This record gives sequence, structure tokens and C-alpha cells, in this order.
Amino acid sequence: FNRMRVLVCVLLVTGLASAAPAAFRGASWMGDHFSTLQNRTLQQLTLPGTHDSASYGVTDYLLGEPPFLDKLLKIADQAGLPVGKVIDAWAQSQDRTIFGQFSGGIRYADVRACFVPKFNAWRTHHGVVLAGNL
Repeated sequence: FNRMRVLVCVLLVTGLASAAPAAFRGASWMGDHFSTLQNRTLQQLTLPGTHDSASYGVTDYLLGEPPFLDKLLKIADQAGLPVGKVIDAWAQSQDRTIFGQFSGGIRYADVRACFVPKFNAWRTHHGVVLAGNL
């Protein structure tokens, strides 16, 4: 790997792009470097992306929950254990919308979706935790 290319990707992915030279900031980084990128194949590029890109707004609704989970959550709630906060913290991988991620320079989105009959809608999710609408 080219060290500068890896550094730029790390800076973009971690949101530290402001620490990078101005030429590497935000949504225009590919256009700003078109002369360098134009003749390269996808195999020759390292594109910054995010994991579970649509998990910036998780819900308390669980998909395919085991029958005992509801009872377990009620017991934890009665005991004052913050299970919901733990699950939310685990399930929320991003703090920006997909638009915000792309505006920050991300060029690959990992979007996991499923149809939820209860809501008659396609929704995003992270594991068994339901997130937002598509």
C-alpha cells in the first residue's frame, strides 16, 4: 500500500480530515485528484468506506428476537441494568447520516436492509437491531 493513500483514507474514515492538507478534505477529494485517479482501475484504488453505514439511528425494535429475550430485558429493566443503552451503543456504528458520510469523503457504504412486515417497509439494521427507513 502507498503510505499517503492509507493516511488519507484513515483521516477521512475517522473524521480527522481537517488535520489533512486542504486538498484531501471532504466530498470533493476524488475530483480534486482526478488527474491522478482517472486512469486507475477500482483494484488500484483504496476507497474509504464505513461499516454498517445506516446504523446512525438505531431503535429499540429487535428483529427475530429469541422468545426469552423480552423476559430477560424486563428483568434487567427491573434490576436497573441499562441493557438498552448497551445494545444501542453496540448497534450504532455511525453518528452521521449516509449523506453526511459521503459529504465527509466516504465512497463506499455498507447498507444492510430487510423488509419488516410489522411496519410494511424496508428498514436498515445492524444485526438484530432495527435502524431507520430506506
